[in-house]
Amino acid sequence: MPPYLTLDIFNQDAFSVTTLSKAVAMMPYLPQFTASLGIFRPVPVATETVMIELVNGTLALVPTSPRGAPPSPVSTERRVMRTFTIPHLSQGGTVYADEVQGIREFGQSAGGTQSVQSKLAEKMLKARRKLEYTMEHLRLGALKGIIYDADGSTVIYNLFTEFGVTQEAEVDFALTTPTTDVRGICQDVRVTMGRNLGALGGNGDFQIIALCSHTFFKALIAHANVKAAYANWNAAPWLTQNLAYSRFDFGGISFYDYHGSDDGSDIIIANDKVNLFPAAPELFDIFYAPAEYEEAVNTLGLPFYAKSIADPWGKFRQFEVQTNPLPICSVPKTLMIGKKA
Repeated sequence: MPPYLTLDIFNQDAFSVTTLSKAVAMMPYLPQFTASLGIFRPVPVATETVMIELVNGTLALVPTSPRGAPPSPVSTERRVMRTFTIPHLSQGGTVYADEVQGIREFGQSAGGTQSVQSKLAEKMLKARRKLEYTMEHLRLGALKGIIYDADGSTVIYNLFTEFGVTQEAEVDFALTTPTTDVRGICQDVRVTMGRNLGALGGNGDFQIIALCSHTFFKALIAHANVKAAYANWNAAPWLTQNLAYSRFDFGGISFYDYHGSDDGSDIIIANDKVNLFPAAPELFDIFYAPAEYEEAVNTLGLPFYAKSIADPWGKFRQFEVQTNPLPICSVPKTLMIGKKA
């Protein structure tokens, strides 16, 4: 075989959509806190849109009536369909043959393939980390009720508007007042959230998660009544430790000092604020649409896709890593916000 044929390292099975998608799926990813909570149920779909049916059913007391009288009519539940287009996120780049020049001996095709694969994997990893970073931004938006685009101002979906509800009034935890009954406020939050959860709240034993800004979290664990509640408990010394970016349970709520992006602007909880939501089953979904590749048409979506195409001259290979996720809270009325004072 002529030596020059061994330079065709870009057109091999190692660079197929299936192989690349599997490779990028196995790569280590940037840890994401909202993903670690495990509350978003993955729902793969075969379309670019999803339709969510809202059933506005309520429970009401049935009045007594004489025997033989006509029964009270069953109220008709109002059903509304909402259509959501699933966002498309992609990152790409190019791997040039010159980038691996000198790594292999001339004519050693296997070594050439491996070196290109390594360079491709390196760049795909960077692309995936950016996508993971962005997905945390989207999930956090779903937990707040408003999903923003990357610029932080363009609204992709306002879940309150989409589902026709109004967010509950902001909860004032009044943490700058030493005499505030913080536990009582937490109990009020549970009552309000449970009422809005309806049947999804079960018997009221659902977990409430609170993602706090650092300033809110510090004020909470330093509050006199909070510290007093732990004064005679064997875990009291815990309150004197450094709890930054950790979890603190109080009043039936799990408070987390949310560690967002280090730039303090991309992925954060607003200063002095706290976002609260129930960790109830069937409340949070993340839909995955298929990639717009011919191989993925009419198939169930995967969390990540990767594909590359070769330059006809064998000088470079362009690649793309993409994801098509839509995180949703189906009962946004349960999403609450609080403030420090």
